[in-house]
Order: sequence, then C-alpha cells, then structure tokens
Amino acid sequence: MHTAQMIPVIISLIHLVLETAIVREEIDQGIRDARDIARDAKEATRIENERWEEQKNVDSVLKDKNEVTVLFFICSNRFS
Repeated sequence: MHTAQMIPVIISLIHLVLETAIVREEIDQGIRDARDIARDAKEATRIENERWEEQKNVDSVLKDKNEVTVLFFICSNRFS
C-alpha cells in the first residue's frame, strides 16, 4: 500500500467532517469573528485618521501662532 492511495479516503473523511453541525458552526463562528475583527480594524483606522487630521490642524495653528509671535517680536524690537 502506498500513501497516495489514502488521498481519496482522506478527502472523503474531510467532506464528511465538514458536513457535521459542530464543525459547520465553528467555521461560521470563525467567519463572524473575522468580520468583527475587520470591522474593528476599520473603525480604529477611521478614528486614528480623524485624530491625525485634528493634530495636523493643531500643528498648523501653532505654526501660525509662532510665526505671528516671531513677527511681533521682530517688530517690537525694531520700534523700541
């Protein structure tokens, strides 16, 4: 007997096992879990992108404020 002769038997056993309710339920649960993980990852990415946009806006305001402060400092030293 050669191991290759067992392939059809193993395939038949796999098909029988996949048809059982417990295995089917576990597969379905795995699919639901994967969807939940994907949804959570998408939500986390959205939140991080929003946080990043807010941080860019804050950085822009701080940069503008610093430029105004420098200009004020330069002008106040010129006219003092």
